[in-house]
Amino acid sequence: MSLEQRESFHLDGPGRERIGAMLMQLFGVHEFVLLNTCNRVEIMAVASHATASGGLLCHALGFDRLPADRYYQWRGAAAWEHSALVCAGLLSQTPGEYHVAAQIKEALAEALRQGWAAGMMQQWMASVLHLSKHIKNDAAPLVPVCEIEDLALRLLADRGALRDDKTILVIGSGMVGRELVRNAAAVAGKIIWCYHRHPPELPEAWTSRVETCMMNELDGRLPEADALVCAMDAPGFVLHGGHADLIGRTRPVVMVDLGVPRNVDPALGRLLPAAELVDLEKLNQVYGNGRDATAAALEGCRNIIHAHRDQYERLMASFQGGNTRQSAGVDPATAGG
Repeated sequence: MSLEQRESFHLDGPGRERIGAMLMQLFGVHEFVLLNTCNRVEIMAVASHATASGGLLCHALGFDRLPADRYYQWRGAAAWEHSALVCAGLLSQTPGEYHVAAQIKEALAEALRQGWAAGMMQQWMASVLHLSKHIKNDAAPLVPVCEIEDLALRLLADRGALRDDKTILVIGSGMVGRELVRNAAAVAGKIIWCYHRHPPELPEAWTSRVETCMMNELDGRLPEADALVCAMDAPGFVLHGGHADLIGRTRPVVMVDLGVPRNVDPALGRLLPAAELVDLEKLNQVYGNGRDATAAALEGCRNIIHAHRDQYERLMASFQGGNTRQSAGVDPATAGG
């Protein structure tokens, strides 16, 4: 699905809590994790076969409104294989990115805090993470590591925005924003790092190039920026048409939008004829790893998965025999888009 189509299915914190509360009331769902990344929304669940195969998980995410070829549902060993490939970064929009492993760990931690998951999903994730390490080692020669922030820096370098006389404004202090500033600090001229609530820590080595500001100071810092990189988890646009005059309608500013949903209103780009606006989809089209290399890596990785099939069998035996509440038959399932 395109970025524009995916945006409406993105789950912010309140959205995940609403769906989590719904699934907690659903008969046959024992444990689950909600995974929400820049290009992926999934339920990973241990559920009764009837529930897993009856379409209720897809209904909870709203996927039942989509054509059948716009979402997927895997059960049993196929779900295990899929989760391992996701964790290894091979099914990402940017194949070769490894941030997804950290996002999966964060999703599990949230599920444990909310009471959505316990021992079964912990075992599932441990198995998937272990298998994904083997997959990464095998795929590394074919699919180089390729994180989103690395692509953004390549674009900025090509546009001349990393020169000593240029200023980059980074909006967002989450994982992507933090790694972007970390990598840019060694090569950029000046970086203004804008955060929402908690000021990020600046290592001493960064202080000559990086300064921080709060979101309520953003309007005053926009005129300084030769390049803007937005990487916030926000429900609406961070930059919109009202910021056109602050940025400067005739300035050749580069704007890179790494957010999903998008952080920059496309209408702002139309108001700035001298500026360039690049969203995550465009960035991947130009700089991401090719799909041919990924396809070749997947073939070899499936052989690794087959060689570790005994791990899956032990996992299923544990699920079905470890608790009388679960012994009526469970079906690991992944539904996503």
